[in-house]
Amino acid sequence: MAIEAIQSRSQGIEVDAAHQACSQQQVDSLPAGDHFTDIHTHVLWGLDDGPRTVDESIALCRALVEQGVSAVAATCHQRGVFARNEPPIIRQRAAELQEILLSENVPLAIRPSAEWMIDAQTAERLDSLLPTLLTLSDRQKHALLEFPFQLPSYLPMVLQSLAKHGLVGVLAHIEKYHQLLANSARVEALVNEGFIMQINADSIAGKFGPGVMNGCRRLIQRGLVHLVASDAHSADRRPPMLKDAYENVLRWAGNETATLLFKQNPLAIFNGSEVARPKGMGWLARFRSR
Repeated sequence: MAIEAIQSRSQGIEVDAAHQACSQQQVDSLPAGDHFTDIHTHVLWGLDDGPRTVDESIALCRALVEQGVSAVAATCHQRGVFARNEPPIIRQRAAELQEILLSENVPLAIRPSAEWMIDAQTAERLDSLLPTLLTLSDRQKHALLEFPFQLPSYLPMVLQSLAKHGLVGVLAHIEKYHQLLANSARVEALVNEGFIMQINADSIAGKFGPGVMNGCRRLIQRGLVHLVASDAHSADRRPPMLKDAYENVLRWAGNETATLLFKQNPLAIFNGSEVARPKGMGWLARFRSR
């Protein structure tokens, strides 16, 4: 294994142009529509509650490739108990992992990214904290957000701070917030305010039971979900389940919506481009798909 040959870089190193070009070349070399892009996955070892070792990172990356993924935004947790994870450290680890994957012949493009834990104190200081937070795919366009316990009252403050800096908020795993899963009108209001909605693949695949799965179905069929991502943390404990989720969405909402949620919109975020809102289904079409 070529892992030992990789030299440790100093903290604060920027991902160089060669690494960025390599990541993008792996994506561009594949025919459009033939692969998934995963914009929420914890593949960087030793930084958060994802892989603990290099070998666990490699195993997770292989599992993602087996699921049909060709590119990932390596979303490392930031803030909360992971306040030590600053952009230079994440960029360094992502560059190291990309080099390892090349040496191991694992065809997966990696971009440094983060998932921000926004508690009340962070929300109040968000303007000043933004230089220490990493955007999705490091493109300075989209910010992946999660909140403690439930969707907070300070969400408008967060939206205002993001808009001031030209950022679009992506709400991670919205199905984990009961007031969203059970209230499509609330989700629609957030979408209209400018938020992008992401659901985890394992929730769609039924890992957390039929109640959560059917709640995901309802939101997807109403055109209120922009993205599906794995939120994978390991190859075994919290594996990617994109294939099963994709098959369910195909059955629930058809090929156009499944392609948009698993391929087109995630790739747009990976590249720092605009995402499209899917079309909602009428009540009769929703009834027939049950």
